[in-house]
Amino acid sequence: MPSDLTFQQLANAAPAGAISLSGDDVVISASLLTGDTIDALSASGVVEFCIKLLGAAEAAQTTANTGVATGSRLNSFFSTFSSVSLSNSGPTAQSTRSVTGVVPLNVNEITGTTI
Repeated sequence: MPSDLTFQQLANAAPAGAISLSGDDVVISASLLTGDTIDALSASGVVEFCIKLLGAAEAAQTTANTGVATGSRLNSFFSTFSSVSLSNSGPTAQSTRSVTGVVPLNVNEITGTTI
């Protein structure tokens, strides 16, 4: 029963090289994840980064849940789309992504929820 994802599962779902290990730290490349050049901390793009990171987590969750019985599936990463609109710059859709977790009194033991 998966109650969380590994960083390897997340890396497998993200663009190649976007998530790596450097020593004893997991490094997430915002440039590789978003496909944009980000060369300064003053650059914008945090919303895109977060949506794409959570999108990779949702894809990893889907893969992790393959073959897992109902009631034992990880159910922590969600996306919804609403408010589709058309404009001169093309169609857009509003996206909401969220993470649900079980947070015990000891916040060092956070896990995902199951369905």
